[in-house]
Amino acid sequence: MNALADTTLRLRFDIQAEREDDLAEILTRHKTMGACLVRSADGSFKVDVFLKADDGRLIPDLVQALQTIDVRKTEVGTQASEDWLAAYREAVRPFRVGTSWWIDPHPRNPTPAPEGFRRLVIEPRMAFGTGSHQSTALMLMELESFPPKGLKVLDVGTGSGVLALASQRLGASWAVGFDLDLEAILVARQIRRDQDFPCAPAYFAGPWRAIRSFSFDLILCNMISEHFLPMAGSLRDLLSAQGSAVFSGILENEAGEVSAALESVGYRVLSTRVLDEWVAFRVKHGD
Repeated sequence: MNALADTTLRLRFDIQAEREDDLAEILTRHKTMGACLVRSADGSFKVDVFLKADDGRLIPDLVQALQTIDVRKTEVGTQASEDWLAAYREAVRPFRVGTSWWIDPHPRNPTPAPEGFRRLVIEPRMAFGTGSHQSTALMLMELESFPPKGLKVLDVGTGSGVLALASQRLGASWAVGFDLDLEAILVARQIRRDQDFPCAPAYFAGPWRAIRSFSFDLILCNMISEHFLPMAGSLRDLLSAQGSAVFSGILENEAGEVSAALESVGYRVLSTRVLDEWVAFRVKHGD
């Protein structure tokens, strides 16, 4: 029996919450199998990154990259080659977002939402959002503050589809989510089937140009600013005359620059919402 086939390399460390997106970019550049993040009581994350047993040569470069995001202590170990993502799913617990959302990661072993809360079932999948990040929480808080009842909603870079689902949970007449990653769309469609309320958001893999003939009353865009700013002006063409858009994934220290960039392509900032070091802007067409 090949011992390497029975083990997986594990790199364990802690990161601060504001470094979560930076971590995702580093792991994308390195040949990892995936990662499990568990939030600690102080808001930081305990992280396990997994690599194939014969990829130990990649660890020094990975550790060096992690040092750029303030990771100072790493622990290398091995574990049996079991379904480690399943183990993480088992360990993660439901959590509240805002004043009315209950995110349940267990579709087959559900936890009822507390009274007055709306349940969304988001099973953790590799590389796709679970609703735990502050930028997603900001979006969910915006939706509960301004329910899109009867509106047509577009979810840009939908990932797991959580924002399209939340929009329909709040009465959106139509919700569309798109992503360039086909696997993300397949995951979103599976998560759609896990919900315990009637929902039918439309998901597709492709660019925004595929829906350029449509108009939306609310556009939700939850991604880092360097990704959404290049297409912000084009998304404005999809926004109805009286509609609004919400941009999240903005770090507080770049908020002024991003606000100016959005205004330069024809938006007017209506409001700002802040959570920890993350910011979301609600905008509409400029005068």
